[in-house]
Amino acid sequence: PGTIQELRLAGVDQRMLLAMQHRWLKQRRPKLECLEVTRVSLSDETGREIVQDLAKDLRAPSLRTVTFLDNGLGDQGVEKLAPLVKGAGDATGDAGSRVEELIIEENGIGPDGAAKLAAALVDNSSLRKLHLGENRLGDAGAQSVAALLGKGASSLEELDLRQNNVGDPGAKALFIEASGKALYAARVGGALRSLNLTDNDIGKGGALGIAEGLKTPKAPKVLILRHNHLEDIGARYLSHALQHP
Repeated sequence: PGTIQELRLAGVDQRMLLAMQHRWLKQRRPKLECLEVTRVSLSDETGREIVQDLAKDLRAPSLRTVTFLDNGLGDQGVEKLAPLVKGAGDATGDAGSRVEELIIEENGIGPDGAAKLAAALVDNSSLRKLHLGENRLGDAGAQSVAALLGKGASSLEELDLRQNNVGDPGAKALFIEASGKALYAARVGGALRSLNLTDNDIGKGGALGIAEGLKTPKAPKVLILRHNHLEDIGARYLSHALQHP
């Protein structure tokens, strides 16, 4: 069992997950590369304790992909999960997480959970893909994620925030800093390759902010804005920015 590199769990109950933790994870401490937990209810106190134990037992340099889908984590559950993907930002000698793909979708994450997750990821230099679709981040949660994107050495290449109640303030924050400068202009690493904002509440004001942010070469190369409320004028802002970068 210690040689297993991928652990994918779907639809199991908490008792089975607890048994697996005690009989295998805690004893053998496998060096997993992939953890995926789908439709396993983790919304109560026992569920949050399970998440906390997973974060402690599976934190290892080998872990590259972490996925939680439809688990009811909420803000409290995400706070328990955050240490699993925390970067190296202290003097303890911990090398930090090397997770490259983090997917937490359909989990009821709000602004508080987004802030806790962003704080854990701020020193993670390995993360390439962050998917937080179908949560409830809102504008405040999007602003917390934007703080990650503005880091000069940010490694993130793909960001998915679809269906998160992001409006104009959140959309603007993902492209323009509070100082008015383009968010991606200071990035030392490669450009953000893809940003998905499908099914949000972005209107013409958000479109104007996005258009301003698109003027830097380090802005996203793929931008998905389906099913928003841009209106004709918002579409014109974006069209003009793309034609006159």
